[in-house]
Amino acid sequence: MKQLFEEYGGVIITVAVIVALIAIITVIMATNGTVQTMFTDLLTTMKNKVDAAGGNGGIAFVPPLSLR
Repeated sequence: MKQLFEEYGGVIITVAVIVALIAIITVIMATNGTVQTMFTDLLTTMKNKVDAAGGNGGIAFVPPLSLR
């Protein structure tokens, strides 16, 4: 067992950390998760502001100064 950890200890720790990070990211980004809800709210707010400013189909066009 000691020899196993001496040879593959770094790899085992690396794999454990990667699996833990994937699990954390999966929980955070889950449907109706905190980050997903905040990101959806951000996009909705941006779209509403663009539409209120007279955007075309949700896309705002600001012409360059040379075309004004």
